[in-house]
Amino acid sequence: MALSISQLAKEHQAFVLTKLKEAEQGLHPSSTEDEELVRRAVFSVRNKSIVFERFNGASSILYASVQDVRPASVEIDFSKEELHCSCPQAKWCRHQVGALLALYQYFDSVQNWSSAWRAQKSVQLKSLADERSPQSWSMMVDEVMKRLLPPGRILEGYGLSAVRTDALERLRRHMPFEREWQPLYKLYMELAIFNSIWRHLNETPGHSLDSPYMKYFIEQSTQSFESILTELSNRSRLFATDPFYDAIQELVREFLLERQGLFANRLRLYMLLWAVLFYEKPRREQELAFINNLVHSSAEISLQSLKLLFYVLLQKEDLLLESLAQIDLPQMQDLFELATFAQRAGEFYSLAVILRAILPLTEVFLQEVVPVVQRAQYVRQFQLLFDEIQLSEEEEAMLYSAFGVYGLQPFSSF
Repeated sequence: MALSISQLAKEHQAFVLTKLKEAEQGLHPSSTEDEELVRRAVFSVRNKSIVFERFNGASSILYASVQDVRPASVEIDFSKEELHCSCPQAKWCRHQVGALLALYQYFDSVQNWSSAWRAQKSVQLKSLADERSPQSWSMMVDEVMKRLLPPGRILEGYGLSAVRTDALERLRRHMPFEREWQPLYKLYMELAIFNSIWRHLNETPGHSLDSPYMKYFIEQSTQSFESILTELSNRSRLFATDPFYDAIQELVREFLLERQGLFANRLRLYMLLWAVLFYEKPRREQELAFINNLVHSSAEISLQSLKLLFYVLLQKEDLLLESLAQIDLPQMQDLFELATFAQRAGEFYSLAVILRAILPLTEVFLQEVVPVVQRAQYVRQFQLLFDEIQLSEEEEAMLYSAFGVYGLQPFSSF
């Protein structure tokens, strides 16, 4: 039996190495739980607790039993390149890792593999969490993400949400015990992970941001941001959290200005945080001053649109009117987002000013710029925005004319 297992291990060496590589990426040496998992897997190999009972040549499945506190059964399917364990643990468990290492020992040293894996540890996540500073929280995210997204790794579209979920699970184990800190911790980690994944997509050739998977990933993250922000807005703000709000301000600014692609989505997140989280006038004045002094070469970033955002927030009505007098068609998408933002922020005077400014360009925007499949949706959103303000008969005629055939239902309701 030992000879046949040795033979099987060597025949399927590539499979064993591939799966162990996946385990290395899925298990973090800086995580106390993962380190314990690997330690116990190695111990089970040394203690001969893993017994390969039989091999089905027809299905290419190797069956193993693991003597543990609760005995477990592991199936290694070489044809489908899958592992299954009878224990309830999701993803990697010590029984699967132990079974792989029990095969690995026939062509390499388990001790060397274990030492190499542990050598990747830089600092315990728990010690960083105990330190509680924006720098330590950022280091925690970096520790987790460099394992899940090593440089050069091509991330399949369906893997975007999986990486996000995996990272959040690992980091939530170290969430502060105090309820006052928990929403802030969750928001910081969500933002840092979102920014880190987007940066990896930008820096690694072979990725496309224009995919249904990316849209789902953004929507999933945005819903989470909104939920956490609602939770945060219902809590009193501690003086000790001020440095974390400063760090979040810099983080969302970096995301907006330094990432590439899907600018409207990045701007939407930026607006969301400035509408709900950063409500202090001095902070908003400070950000506007930063934007006024900014010289940015990226063609996709409209500094003028960013300035308009803060003219709305700070109720700088004269500057808002002056800027809107010079708008053109390429700015329409940003102005549509700005109008939605003004509605959400309760700035109805600014909303009316913006909507009257974009009304003359609405027909060309809807009929020539917006893709056909999205026109009905945009018309509905435009109608909801314009319902918030009082229009003259001439303005109403212009609006419903701009909607075209997609305006029949809104016009009948009107």
